[in-house]
Amino acid sequence: MKKENVIIAGVAIIAIVLISLFYYLPQGSEFEKGTAEVIISLNFGAKILLKKEVNSGESALDALKSVANVSTSYGGSFVSGINGIYGDENKKIAWFYYINGMLANVGASKYVLHTGDVMRWDYHPWGNGLVTYGELADFPEPFRHGYGGKVRKTLILFDSEFENEAEKLRDYLGKFVSVELVKDGKINEYAKENDNLIVIGNNNSVAKELNEMHEKLGFYYYLKNGKVFDWNGKEYVGGFGELAQSPYNLKGNWACENSVLLIAGNGVYIGKVVDDILNGNTGEFWIFEGEEL
Repeated sequence: MKKENVIIAGVAIIAIVLISLFYYLPQGSEFEKGTAEVIISLNFGAKILLKKEVNSGESALDALKSVANVSTSYGGSFVSGINGIYGDENKKIAWFYYINGMLANVGASKYVLHTGDVMRWDYHPWGNGLVTYGELADFPEPFRHGYGGKVRKTLILFDSEFENEAEKLRDYLGKFVSVELVKDGKINEYAKENDNLIVIGNNNSVAKELNEMHEKLGFYYYLKNGKVFDWNGKEYVGGFGELAQSPYNLKGNWACENSVLLIAGNGVYIGKVVDDILNGNTGEFWIFEGEEL
């Protein structure tokens, strides 16, 4: 083999190795420097116990340990207690952790924080069958930072009467990510499966599908026959905002790849919910504006 060919072959091998390292290095590798945020809360975000910055590039578990006293079980892979507050299997209450609004699908020792990530540990019950796969308390996550350092495009689907609300959300999120408006919810299957979706209104087909799937999505509020109900069957007049992981993702609604935010309900309450979101009034996992009947 000629010397020139040997050099070319060697360079090609090095390039392949470097590309492989780029794609297969653990998340948060030495090339990434910065900070992330840790939040510890109770009862679906109703009470904040702690909010602190940590270094990115650490595992979610190590970052938590750097700001709190942590107890683990099952060989250190499961967080059973934080600052003296412990989960109880008999009472069906435990600590759950979310990355940028999405219930994480790997153990805390395996997820490595990226710069800008918001990690929330929330202590709440799970025995009533409600599994909350997404939380709105940390909006504009997950639209801004995604999961595992990967951010997807956001489509805002809206009924025609809510065009103003859709534009306000687009102008806000457009400062961070790619956003596109889609009137009357008319999108192709690829976009539906792969993009983040914000759905405003009750009448477009996607809004109807999400409300029908409310149990699967872990929605606390949902719309049925033009009426707003909660998980326990109580009826309301009002509007709500609920975040979940996308049920359209081909890997399932716990893939941690793309999310859906449904803003629906009765009349003017939808506009009030949008204003709450834009004004940062998202302290809990969901937003509701209205009153019980």
